Amino acid sequence: MPRWVQNGTEDSVVLDCEYNYSEEDRRLVVKWFLNDDPEPIYQWIPELEQRYASDRVKGKLNMDYMVSPSSRHTRYRALNLMRPTTELSGRYSCHVVSMLSQDAEEQVMVVYAPPRSFDFNYTRRLTSGNSGEAVNLTCEADGVFPMPTITLLQVGEGQAGQSAPALVPGVKTASNGGRGGAFSVQAWREMRHWELAGEPTLFECVLSIPGTDYENQRKIIYFPEWAINLRPLAVMIFRCVLCPPSRKLVVTLPTAYFAVS
Repeated sequence: MPRWVQNGTEDSVVLDCEYNYSEEDRRLVVKWFLNDDPEPIYQWIPELEQRYASDRVKGKLNMDYMVSPSSRHTRYRALNLMRPTTELSGRYSCHVVSMLSQDAEEQVMVVYAPPRSFDFNYTRRLTSGNSGEAVNLTCEADGVFPMPTITLLQVGEGQAGQSAPALVPGVKTASNGGRGGAFSVQAWREMRHWELAGEPTLFECVLSIPGTDYENQRKIIYFPEWAINLRPLAVMIFRCVLCPPSRKLVVTLPTAYFAVS
């Protein structure tokens, strides 16, 4: 069973339930459950040649699938889900029962949906009195499933990437469920000028989906007022570095930090 799969991207996935069977295991019954639903989503009784699929998986379950190699008492033990979508995400448990014994195993399969939109930006405002400038960092994602984790990082002060990333403290978050079970999430933090050291600073918003290896990032560079007018010059110098070696340019500048957005 895969531990995660992206929504609607796989033609099919197989959830198998392996067990050892002997002739003493009469009246064998195989049942599959999803999450805490007491009704099985699938049931197979080999001796009666009866199979049942609930409305929850009808249209998604390939009833012709057989495990290989197999026998009369194992061939229909597995689930073959066609193009699984987010409503099939959850904890699957397989129960095998006979007159002699019983056993059960479970595992979570996350069917995740990446965000339809993912944005990170900042706005600045002047605070009252002599408090200086405040910067509001806002990271937003929409149409993601299941509920993601959003982390804000301050990557470095001065030239981007010079110091190790540090968690931005005091981040507030909000979320709500949208249509089809997808989520909209927002994380924000207002930072005062003394937290920014008056230098261009690289910030990063990291979105990850628990139970999967999915991770995505957005980066922005905060420029204090004094650095904004220097940005075109920084871009011009950067482009000149890419010129042929025969074209040389020597520029003398006062000590300052530059970043290319």
